[in-house]
Amino acid sequence: MNNSIENLENSIKFVCQDILTSFTSLIYCKVLHEGEQNGYCSTLQRVEVQYLDKKSSPVTTRYIVKVLPSGWQGDFLTKYNIFDRELYFYEKILPRMKELNIEVFKAAPKFIKALLEPTSIILENLCFSGFKVPNRKVGLNLEQTLDILSKIARFHATSIKINEIEPDLFEKLKNTAIHEYPNSFSIFYKVGIASLGEVASNWIGYEEISKKLRDLEGKIMEKTLENYKKSSDGIKVLNHNDLWTNNLMLKYLDEKFLDSVIIDYQFIYWGSPGFDLNFFLYTSVEDTLRKEFWNFLIHHYHKVLTSTLRSVQVVSQIPSVVDIHNEIIQSGHHAIIASLAKGAIVLAPPEVLDVPVLLAESPEGASYRHMLFSNPEYVEMIKPLLQEFYWMGYLD
Repeated sequence: MNNSIENLENSIKFVCQDILTSFTSLIYCKVLHEGEQNGYCSTLQRVEVQYLDKKSSPVTTRYIVKVLPSGWQGDFLTKYNIFDRELYFYEKILPRMKELNIEVFKAAPKFIKALLEPTSIILENLCFSGFKVPNRKVGLNLEQTLDILSKIARFHATSIKINEIEPDLFEKLKNTAIHEYPNSFSIFYKVGIASLGEVASNWIGYEEISKKLRDLEGKIMEKTLENYKKSSDGIKVLNHNDLWTNNLMLKYLDEKFLDSVIIDYQFIYWGSPGFDLNFFLYTSVEDTLRKEFWNFLIHHYHKVLTSTLRSVQVVSQIPSVVDIHNEIIQSGHHAIIASLAKGAIVLAPPEVLDVPVLLAESPEGASYRHMLFSNPEYVEMIKPLLQEFYWMGYLD
């Protein structure tokens, strides 16, 4: 047996008595699959435990274990405190949210325990309850979108109340890894904008847009950091900060949508709600729906946000729907980043996605990015978006 797998199984055996309230004796504990990379932020292991309950009846339960990867991914996550950030959310923030608003607690997987050896986080296996990750190439429909917006609105509102009671809780989340290590992240933004500008230069009628994209290449990080800085002035909430299809799980019954859960909290950030709203709406919602129902979607988010703020009895002034629109516009630069992510990741076939090559400043990297940004599916999506960004001044 692989040593890391054996270590994981042994570690879980030791904590079974703590995490299983009806536990009397263990029958077995086993890792069901070898781990798989999920967005390069953890190695996922699926663990099955069978034990005898207090009535001596066998009970089977399953967990997802997010293990800190080895190699360059582990070094990256450790350097930027990304893995620790998620653990901080589950251990410190989510319990406080549960105290104030049980509905927020239901929007995230149940946290079981953290392990030191191997460094990992044990969570409930939502697949065991019928949830599954939606197809990232298919945008969410109206029902699904409204459900996610309701959950993130409650999440945001509850964080505002917690900040009134315990402001120090979010102090360490007021900077992102981009703030602290801008040079490490600039390559993605620079090469992404450059590749998109180069591809757009071949489209009739996009000459001015292509020029603006090429001009933006040299100041993309400056604008990104400025965008984060702006978020320190207006409305501030705890952002998921990576809210897109791959970090959602949906549940159905006979193809009827029932519920959703938001997963993967390793990039949480205290700032403008415009970050979550821009990123989610531009990466995960069906394009026609987003365009035609934009104002309705923002109104729905605001309605749930306002209702939750009142239910948790916030002291601060409740923002208007105009305030929310302004926050989205102020962080509009984030919409560009979202569209880049959609081209590079969301619409890329999983079998061809290669992050190191995507970020490489080399002929191989340039050729690879050209292939991604020339994807007909992406071109069809990005052309009207670039016009929209141009008209709104996001490319200036």
